[in-house]
Amino acid sequence: MLAKPATKTKSFVVLLSDRDGFGFDERTLPPLVALVDAHSPDHREVTHLGVMASFETSADALRRVRSLVEAAEQLRHRAEFSSLGIGVASGTMIFASSGPIGAPANEASRLSAAAPDAYLAPLNELLREYRLV
Repeated sequence: MLAKPATKTKSFVVLLSDRDGFGFDERTLPPLVALVDAHSPDHREVTHLGVMASFETSADALRRVRSLVEAAEQLRHRAEFSSLGIGVASGTMIFASSGPIGAPANEASRLSAAAPDAYLAPLNELLREYRLV
């Protein structure tokens, strides 16, 4: 079977992960996956550490990113999600058969592990760029 060729796409990336590094379990991971899926990402990856969603860049996609982030912020009020990290980044992603790779995924990962509100500056910058604020 031939592997699909890798594609490059300008994307917004949202990573919801556990800032404590322990990851999520069979009780906490399904609500994160459902939350991401409800915002119609173009691609998503799931691991025990969290969920990464990619959206092809557009004003509509950025609205979905903002809505996803707002919903994730609400989850933090629940004890089982108190260590939920949120990372938001943008740039060119490469989607290969092994999964998505690229600087935006790395940046979203860094931000999700950082201070709880580290994602706000890049998100607000994108919202200003797309004139959504």
